[in-house]
Amino acid sequence: MFSKYYFVIVWFSISLQSYYVENKVISCEDWENEVGGSCKSQNSTFIKCFGDFNTQVKWHRRIELENVEILLICGYPRRKMNPSTLLTGFNRINLLQIEYGNLTEFQGNFPRMNNLETVNITWTNLSELKPSVFSNVVNLKYLDLRYNSLNLFERPLELSKTFQKMHLTGNPWNCTYNLSWLVNERDESNVADKDELLCTDSAYSGRHLITVIFYLQKIKYECEGHEELRNCSCTMHYIHKSDDGKSLIPIYSVNCSYRHFHNFPSYLPSNTTIFYASGNQISDVRTLRNNEHYTNVVDIYLDNNNVTSIDVLEAGYWLRHFRVFNLNGNQLTKLPVYALDNALENNNNAISLYLGNNPWICECKFTMRLREIVMKYSKIIMDSNDVSCNYVDENEGNQTRKFKVLQIDRGDVCTIHVVESRFQSLDILNIILSILILFVFVKLAYDYYHYKNYGRLPWIVTKLP
Repeated sequence: MFSKYYFVIVWFSISLQSYYVENKVISCEDWENEVGGSCKSQNSTFIKCFGDFNTQVKWHRRIELENVEILLICGYPRRKMNPSTLLTGFNRINLLQIEYGNLTEFQGNFPRMNNLETVNITWTNLSELKPSVFSNVVNLKYLDLRYNSLNLFERPLELSKTFQKMHLTGNPWNCTYNLSWLVNERDESNVADKDELLCTDSAYSGRHLITVIFYLQKIKYECEGHEELRNCSCTMHYIHKSDDGKSLIPIYSVNCSYRHFHNFPSYLPSNTTIFYASGNQISDVRTLRNNEHYTNVVDIYLDNNNVTSIDVLEAGYWLRHFRVFNLNGNQLTKLPVYALDNALENNNNAISLYLGNNPWICECKFTMRLREIVMKYSKIIMDSNDVSCNYVDENEGNQTRKFKVLQIDRGDVCTIHVVESRFQSLDILNIILSILILFVFVKLAYDYYHYKNYGRLPWIVTKLP
């Protein structure tokens, strides 16, 4: 009979301890009203301390530390805490709870403890935890780290084999760091509130951490699995809600700069909007028109490549919808100015266009039209001061002269053009037509004069039937 009641008492004790853990019955209510540095014995197994626990010297003489099973610390004022010093003498402690205060990190690891099963650290400034901090707590089962200042765990904590559950809600997680261990099948099962964790960084603010990590891993594997993109870096720079608000859409960027590419990659992951390919040897941009993987890529960085023409983009979808197009430092000599003007006129997305440091040719018609375009869209063409044209002066030993397009004078550039080709076929035709018209008027006046004075009709009129 006695053993039966003893079993009930033990069961009730264990249940009560579990109730403490899950429902936080023990707490630091009104801790700010207590005298800092004081400790109170709630009973023979429960101690509650306020303020600087490290200054406690006398209180333990009145209490047998060996019997303490629950230790509650409220409002710890220091930034660092040494758990080895803190827990000296507490050989039977089962529950450690630290609430509020300025604690930011632990100095060293917890000492070896065989009975400590629950550690609750909440509402502090704790921002850093070494993976090994709890490695010596051999029977740890529950860990509550809610409402602190933790923002990353690049590696999972080293926990005991008996560990069961962890709570992490309420921390300002920075999802731009590596938190991939949270979606590891073994480790994520220990995080009881993983579906409630939110990102607070600028890129993914308010998004569920698990969802963000899933997409980050997806883009990583997708790029590593494609032969053309293995040397590129693929990242998710943003994630937004769909129009109906029911799902999240990741926005990716692919960086293939300085990777010795001679052509655009034939494949890009879905939802890629930014593509970096600076410092390569790409010369042909027809991929932007013909490859569906680039339809939604609104930012293209092709600076310092070998692009010689963008004529193929004329009247295409991409040129009318791009946001950033960087062609600085290529081999462009001409471009379809009317097509570019029309595209920019109808493109509400365009933010930046770079055309500087290209060997533009100085020709009267093209240069003046290019100047008009650069001036008209000066807020979009970000490097307008670097747009210059080159003229080879044959009269001065093929010396190359460079003119800044914004500062070029129409008379100068067009005079250069006339000297190069003074008489064109069209000009000769115009002269001949002018002479014939003059001859017709003179002949008409001559015939009119003779008819009026002598009554003589023109010879051709006498021959008419």
